[in-house]
This record gives sequence, structure tokens and C-alpha cells, in this order.
Amino acid sequence: MTIDIELQSQIDTQILEQGAFAPLEFLIDSGRLIHGDYESWRRREISSLDDVLMGSKEKIRTQLESAAGYARSIGLVEQPQTFYAWVSGTIDHGDEPLRLSADAQLHRLIGGRYVPAQNAPQMDLFFDNPVVALTNGIVRALSARNLGETQRQLDRLYAQAPNHADLASFDRLLAALGHLDRPPRAPSTHPSSPPTSPTIRRTARRISFDSLGSVLATAREAATPPIIAAIIDRAR
Repeated sequence: MTIDIELQSQIDTQILEQGAFAPLEFLIDSGRLIHGDYESWRRREISSLDDVLMGSKEKIRTQLESAAGYARSIGLVEQPQTFYAWVSGTIDHGDEPLRLSADAQLHRLIGGRYVPAQNAPQMDLFFDNPVVALTNGIVRALSARNLGETQRQLDRLYAQAPNHADLASFDRLLAALGHLDRPPRAPSTHPSSPPTSPTIRRTARRISFDSLGSVLATAREAATPPIIAAIIDRAR
């Protein structure tokens, strides 16, 4: 099959860094989907991504079809994903799944994830490892923004594997998410302190998200790439 060289390079880079190819993340990385619009969709403030995707829908569909074909040609298998809304800092799995697109084909193309076939015997031994089970539990808890469960699993990882290479990165991610979920301070009643304006509060919130981005970038360098990639992907 033929594929645009630039598109292939973007797919190869994502697979190299994360061990899988996610079309939704590709849309964000390529500028087709602004991250702020993605977050609005996850909060169910918009019904689908149809109105916020940048560029021609037909070109996006063609690009994603080409990407999916390339992913299959190199041995990756498709795993459908279901996305739920963020509610009060957590993921609400009891609600209806989010709709990616009113177009059924585009919905399927964006919602897939392409991963290596899990048929090698040594993979079963790897995932049966208790330390791996703990790190996967931390990934799930972080992605659900469940700080209490993350702290519990992280404490167990410290006890089980005190020299684990990802401990510092998990600590940074936990701290960053804790800052994001912290309620805003009430305006001071001191006469000399001016009230906090909506603009200042929005700016502070944006700084919090920027800080999380910096933490994720730092953690990506220090931790095993597939683990950090899973946290980022699940949190989205």
C-alpha cells in the first residue's frame, strides 16, 4: 500500500514513543483537533467532534483510512475504544458513551486504537508480574483522576519495588492532578486585597493545565514510555 511519507512518519513516531497508534491522539498532535475543544467534548459541552475538527472531513476520513491501513500492514490490530465524559474530576462510566462523530465511519476510525497482537507467550508472564499489575493499577487510577486510589496503589508500589524507575514520575503526576482538582481559593476579605476577577481565575486554571503538561513532559523522559502514554491517553 502507498501512504504519504509525512503521515507515515507521524504514525511511526507515535508507535515508537507509545507502543501503539491512536487516531484521536494523532488528530490532536497534527493540529486537526485543538486540545481545548477535546476537553470541552470530554466534559460533554459539545455533542461530538464534528464541528471542531480542523479541515475537510473528507480529507480527514481519507487520512485516517490510510493510517489504519498502514497500521494493519505492519501487524497492529485494531481495538475499539469507548470514551466517557469527565464529571467532577472523574470519568463517569455510568453515563452514555461520548459520540465522536455523527458519521458512523468517522466515529469508528477516530475511536480505534492499533496495538501489537498479544499472542506471544512471554507477554502473559510479563502481565502476571505483581509490579506490572501495580503500575497498571496506578495508570488506571490516574486516568480516572482517582487520587485516593492512586495514592494507595503508589504506596504499595513503594513497598513492593522501592527502586522502581517510575516512582518519581508517578509522584509528579499525582501531585499535578492534585493541584488540578484543588478548589479555587475564596477571595480575601481584607480591604487591601482586590477581589479575584474571572479573568484571573481562568488564567490560574490555564496555568494549572500548563503545569500538568510540563509534568507529563518531564515524566515521559523519566518513565517507561508505554506507561506514561497510557496515562495520557486514558486521561484524555
